[in-house]
Amino acid sequence: MAACSRTGLLQRRAKPLERAWAQVLREAGARMVPQPLLRDMDVALQAADDGRRVDIVAYGLSLFGGVPICGDATLVSPLHSNGEPWRGTECTDGLRLRAARSRKEVVYPELTNSAVAKLVVLGNEVGGGWSPEAIRLLGRLA
Repeated sequence: MAACSRTGLLQRRAKPLERAWAQVLREAGARMVPQPLLRDMDVALQAADDGRRVDIVAYGLSLFGGVPICGDATLVSPLHSNGEPWRGTECTDGLRLRAARSRKEVVYPELTNSAVAKLVVLGNEVGGGWSPEAIRLLGRLA
């Protein structure tokens, strides 16, 4: 049930992860904006009525040339909702995290190669794995 995209539990399950990342970025000195609409940011959008949101935006850090960090907190599972493993996850660590990154690039193409904002997928895998991107960000913040 917690992995079902039709019940709304995915979004509720993501809130603690989003809050934790927001706190980490705040402690690093960022000014945080939770759940901003992409249309309210300075990125080239295809439509003015775009309703997409990014989980958190961190302003004021000197990372990535000083551009805002658009963080998408993502929790993935190596298992389908029926308990079967996703193909390849039994022998390849981080496979679902890489898939999540690819999905986010499709959802946020304006942020993928943007000069005015940096998309960072703050990915965690059920069982404790972290995305290399999230680990690199923590290292740079430290």
